Amino acid sequence: MSKKAVLIRSLAGMLSVLALANISGAFSGAGSGTETDPYIITNVNQLQEMENDFAWYKLANDIDCVVTRTWNGDGGTPEMFEGFKPIGSSINLFGGHFDGGGHKIIGLYINDRLWMNGIGLFGGTDIDCEIKNVGLLDVDIAGKSHVGALAGLNRGMITDCHCKGKVTDGGDLVGGLVGCNGYGATITDSYAVCTVTAGDNA
Repeated sequence: MSKKAVLIRSLAGMLSVLALANISGAFSGAGSGTETDPYIITNVNQLQEMENDFAWYKLANDIDCVVTRTWNGDGGTPEMFEGFKPIGSSINLFGGHFDGGGHKIIGLYINDRLWMNGIGLFGGTDIDCEIKNVGLLDVDIAGKSHVGALAGLNRGMITDCHCKGKVTDGGDLVGGLVGCNGYGATITDSYAVCTVTAGDNA
């Protein structure tokens, strides 16, 4: 085989790897992630995919998240993180938009034993973020700092949202709906009916 043929084959292989890498981080459902054509979430795996792109999202139906109890961790090691991985954090804030469409997210489970900063469906939201029209039912959230069922740290806008369940094992800045509501952030027409335990600032 000539050097030219080897070079062409090598380049083709590299392009294939790059293409696969790009596909692995892409949203698997419908939509393009824009305001007029949001990504449409239909299952729990697509809900988790929000971590890959801080874009526009909308629920198409209720989302069963009970399976998140089996995600991550090894079922017993104390220092492991278990369950759903929060979208964004109090450091890497989610700057996208999320419309629940009046649907529910059921059985979300997060158990942070690593002292991550920002635990909830959204670990942290940025000033341009908007979360609206969603209910979280039967949540089971455990974390240490900035912990809430919907958002650990909110710096954006939350409208017409509610949460029911428990938020436990909290060290500092822990709440039912939101762990910490930042300066300038707004929460409107929303509520939480949660059992909350915290070491400080509940």
